[in-house]
Amino acid sequence: MEILYLDGYGIYVWPAYIFTILSFSILYYSIKLQLEKERKLFIENFDLLNAEKIKLAYQSGTNRKILAER
Repeated sequence: MEILYLDGYGIYVWPAYIFTILSFSILYYSIKLQLEKERKLFIENFDLLNAEKIKLAYQSGTNRKILAER
């Protein structure tokens, strides 16, 4: 129980840890949702490309990674 009390400082330390973990979790999930939204938009825009446009899209590093996942 002493580890939770931390010589009287536990009342300040544990809420800081909880706040940090909660903030990082919210940030992670909001970024994850935004990524999925952007991925869907990307697929809608580049799904019906012809071969020449696909080659151009592969030349971009970001597009190459996304197209490789398909």
